Amino acid sequence: MLILIFSIQDDKFTFMFFRLITLALLGFALIAPAQAQYHSSYAATELAFTEISRQSRIFLGARGGWRFRNDVSIGGNLYTLLSTSPLSGSFSSRADSFQVMYGGPTIGYTILRTQGFEVSVNVLFGLGGLGLRYRDPQVEARRYDMFVTVQPEVLLLANVSSSFRLFAAGSYRYVTGVNTIGYSDEFLSEAGAAVGFLFSL
Repeated sequence: MLILIFSIQDDKFTFMFFRLITLALLGFALIAPAQAQYHSSYAATELAFTEISRQSRIFLGARGGWRFRNDVSIGGNLYTLLSTSPLSGSFSSRADSFQVMYGGPTIGYTILRTQGFEVSVNVLFGLGGLGLRYRDPQVEARRYDMFVTVQPEVLLLANVSSSFRLFAAGSYRYVTGVNTIGYSDEFLSEAGAAVGFLFSL
């Protein structure tokens, strides 16, 4: 994941915010106060399956944060598009690379807990970036756009051990503020599903 994110050298102005979030998430769970009786921390990685402009795409995701009294969670999520190939039949089909990244703080609450499973609802409030890069001399070399996103999700956790869990999630990514020529908010707003694993500390 680090190699993928930090390889985007030419997009540093648009995506620097998300690189900083990545570094924060890596250390996020490690700085929770271990001595606090009702506090715990977590770190997770995931694959999120969704659509962009009615075409299937996969995001690589990371999340981390704290859980309070095992019911309320506060943390942050980051997602980056796994494939940078342009979308066929869209304005981006003329581009040599197409990149989407977004992330931000999250808040969640556990609504059901059994011996082997947990169900929680979470909401992400964040910012995102859309980047296009062209080699066509008739088109501007790079185009960037920033957007605001809200992503509610339902998360199912399966307890493998006291510190390791598998999870599946269903979500909807609502996006507003897209102004790039040939795109709209509906272009990026879409339902999705994710699978991953989570470590509790």
